[in-house]
Amino acid sequence: LQNVVEISSKKILRNADVVVATCVGAGDPVLAEIPFWSVVVDECTQATEPAVLVPFTTAARSIRQLILVGDHHQLPPTIISRDA
Repeated sequence: LQNVVEISSKKILRNADVVVATCVGAGDPVLAEIPFWSVVVDECTQATEPAVLVPFTTAARSIRQLILVGDHHQLPPTIISRDA
């Protein structure tokens, strides 16, 4: 049953026009098998740099476009550094 679910999931994802995931969720091994032309990170000012690297590196072999979207007037940037 698990194999049937996995095969079905891969088929659905391969045929999808758009796949939506969190930055960390984009690191799922199933997504690594699917070629993506573009990666869009929405609200990127709220994401930490390591989190944004997950979808980028997952799709690195096929990605042609990385789009970072964020409005610093709507939500402030996430800053972890005490020196910043």
